[in-house]
Amino acid sequence: MRLRTRFIAAFVAIVIVLGTFGAVTHAAGLGVSVGSGTVKPGSTISIKVKFSGTDIFGATADFTYDKSLLKYVGGANTSDGKIVLYGSQSGASSLSCTIKFKALKEGKAKITVKCTESYNSNLVSLGTGSASGTVTIRKPEPDPTPIPDVTVDTPGGSYIVCGQLPDGVDIPSGFEANQTTLSGGTVFCANSPQGITIVYVREGDGGRFMLLLPDGALSDFAAVSIAQNFWAISPGEEFTLPDGFDETSIRIAGVSVTGYTDGVTTLVYGYCDGEGPMLFSLDTSTGAIFAYTPVEPTPEPTSETTPEPTPIPVPTSAPESDADEKEEKGFSKDTVMLLLIGIAVLGIVCAVLVILLVSLRRRAANVGRDV
Repeated sequence: MRLRTRFIAAFVAIVIVLGTFGAVTHAAGLGVSVGSGTVKPGSTISIKVKFSGTDIFGATADFTYDKSLLKYVGGANTSDGKIVLYGSQSGASSLSCTIKFKALKEGKAKITVKCTESYNSNLVSLGTGSASGTVTIRKPEPDPTPIPDVTVDTPGGSYIVCGQLPDGVDIPSGFEANQTTLSGGTVFCANSPQGITIVYVREGDGGRFMLLLPDGALSDFAAVSIAQNFWAISPGEEFTLPDGFDETSIRIAGVSVTGYTDGVTTLVYGYCDGEGPMLFSLDTSTGAIFAYTPVEPTPEPTSETTPEPTPIPVPTSAPESDADEKEEKGFSKDTVMLLLIGIAVLGIVCAVLVILLVSLRRRAANVGRDV
């Protein structure tokens, strides 16, 4: 307290002396800033004034403003038109205060602050400076007439579709805000370049986006914020689930969507990076989504055996001749021919022998006559 009291006394004394003699040692580097803002008539606004400088320890300033638009209310270390600031320790880089004004009527009021003196902790002057700020006084814009919600009855249930998107709800990436007519009323919608239209449906204290189908029906929709833009939707009636897969609920980047699994592969249905709607494979460990290529099943053997083709016999030796076949039934043609030839030869031989015997007998008879 003693140091603070001594400093204040010294600071006032120096101001008096300088005001009398007009001599001071200046150190460059003082900065002055004045805040700005907007307020409605009858309300109070706080304007911050800041003095910056190396090791700044004290500053005095005057401020002016349009008194037809603003009324000074108060502020620590201020009075109407005056500012006196001092530090509590050395080494500070800035000193600041807040001036409160009441807005009287619409208009723009300029507030100008002129620093008359500033010093560092060694009581060396940091110089003077000035700055201005503006207070805009105007009546708030009237709230737009809210668009009423629309109740939509579908085979899947009754839904309350928002006429306008509630505050704090962000449109999914890749969609642009729009309006559409639904059940005779105008409602908020968002469209994607792929031709997807979504609406926002109230559920309890919150709500969710749903897919608006061409026939006016609503279907599940989930936008997943990942490296790839993935929008999960409910498949249509023509969708056929691959064999061996069962429907399940999965979470992608904190969003719950309908998926399908066979215990090994996880599938999701929707749009991804502009492709779809179709099935995509989900890597549950990394969250990556990529196109699903179904694996062709290996055909299982059936009870009906396929008839084997009749083998073409390949001869391992020379084919059996007809003669061999006939050996089982009788003599072959060659054997008969040989027998016939043999008989003929035998006949010829017999004939020759008979001729010789006859000839010999004749000779013998002739010899007996001669004797």
